[in-house]
Amino acid sequence: MPLCVYCGQEKPAEQFSREHVIPRAIGGNLRPYNPFTLNQVCKRCNSICGTYIDGPFVKNWLTQNYRAEIAKKYVNINSNPILPLIYFGPVNGLVYKEKICELWLGPTGDTIYHFHEPYPEEPDVPPMVGIPTYARTDQIDHGFAFLFVRSNNPVWHPTILHSFNEQFKQSVISTKHRQRLL
Repeated sequence: MPLCVYCGQEKPAEQFSREHVIPRAIGGNLRPYNPFTLNQVCKRCNSICGTYIDGPFVKNWLTQNYRAEIAKKYVNINSNPILPLIYFGPVNGLVYKEKICELWLGPTGDTIYHFHEPYPEEPDVPPMVGIPTYARTDQIDHGFAFLFVRSNNPVWHPTILHSFNEQFKQSVISTKHRQRLL
């Protein structure tokens, strides 16, 4: 039986998965082959690393916002891409019932207010942009979001809306309204 290089336990081969030394979110899915991956990591250890190591790195404020800024340099606006949004953090004093408000900026500086119940906190894990990787789905309130488009250039409008919809696809916005926007 193979040995997991993380936990040191022998396990059946079907309990192993491909490790991502470089997370996919920052370019780790090199094609056709990524030489920095291991096949000697069990699914449990791989999942724990994704939740508590890769996830906090990828969802770190600096990493997230750098990805959002750099994406604009290489985008083909004619392909209606989805771009990462810039996260500013909670808006102090702006609350609705039990919901907090977080401020995001869209691809052209569009203002986005996202209201949701506070996410669960895990001791010894740095705060993350968006939903924390360790949170269970039953602990998450996707809330609702408002988008205020800044750009008057209609070429950017599909990208702004696709990016907003991707980030907040589980937040409340009516299907009818969403289809009308696109």
